[in-house]
Amino acid sequence: MTTYENMPNLEKLDQYLAIGDIPAVRETLFKLEDNEQERLQAELGENAYNLLFASARRIRRGPKKGRVILIHGIMGSDLNVTRNRRTRHVWVSLWSILQGRMADLKLNLQGGLKSRTCRLT
Repeated sequence: MTTYENMPNLEKLDQYLAIGDIPAVRETLFKLEDNEQERLQAELGENAYNLLFASARRIRRGPKKGRVILIHGIMGSDLNVTRNRRTRHVWVSLWSILQGRMADLKLNLQGGLKSRTCRLT
C-alpha cells in the first residue's frame, strides 16, 4: 500500500478503494488538494486520471427502491389478484390501475406479496 505523506485525502481515497466504498471514493476525489491531484495524475497517467474524474462526475444512482418484475410480452400479459376468493384483473386493466389495484402487487423485502390476503394468478 502506497503511503501519502501530508496527503490525507489520498490516504482516505486509498482506504475507500480498498474496502470498495464507491460513494466515499467519489466524495473524496472532489476534496483532493492541488498537490494531491497532481500526485494522482502522475501515478495514473493523464488519460486514466481524466476518465476517473469524468466517471465520478456522472449522476449518482439513487437509493435502491426494491425489486423489479419483468413481464414477458407485456401487452399480452395478464396479472390477476385473488383476495377472499374473488379474482380481479389488474394488468392490463386501466380501470383497476386507476382504482389503485397496482398496490396489491407490492412486494415485501423477500420478494413475496406484501399483502397476505392476496395471491397472484
